[in-house]
Amino acid sequence: MMIFFLILKQDNMPNVLWIWDVNTLSLKTVLIQLQPIKNFTWCDNSEYLLFCTGAPRVFFWSKEGASVCDIPFGKIFSLDKIQILFSVESKQFGVQKIEWNQDGATALLFDKVINQHHVNFFLTITLE
Repeated sequence: MMIFFLILKQDNMPNVLWIWDVNTLSLKTVLIQLQPIKNFTWCDNSEYLLFCTGAPRVFFWSKEGASVCDIPFGKIFSLDKIQILFSVESKQFGVQKIEWNQDGATALLFDKVINQHHVNFFLTITLE
């Protein structure tokens, strides 16, 4: 049986994401952050959720649990199944928006928007 999740964010609780298991109609997880959540997105090819708060870090969630990754400027490292390549020019980088590539193995993290999208960073994810 496929497992489907629904994520909700309420305007009156901007620091909280509610993740519901649609198959059982039950609450799976509540993610509470110190800062308001700016953006969140599911990967189309897996059950990975990425979200950000405008801080220099990215948050991950899957049915196995949650994790956070601070952005170590200009480095490469691995975290479980996730290989991350950081290419950031400024230590003032704060993740404002996240977009998955269609292949589900790459996500772009956007800093502040100046005229058009300003990409400072990309993230490569290797799924097993």
